Amino acid sequence: MTGKEHEEWALDDRDAKALIGVMLALQVAFLTVTMLWL
Repeated sequence: MTGKEHEEWALDDRDAKALIGVMLALQVAFLTVTMLWL
């Protein structure tokens, strides 16, 4: 694996973690709003 390929892989991994974080945040926000609404 070349350095460039490794950098791109690390970037993809970081993007995946960011996406998971955003999804979790949205889910928590949705649950909170649902709880407050009810």
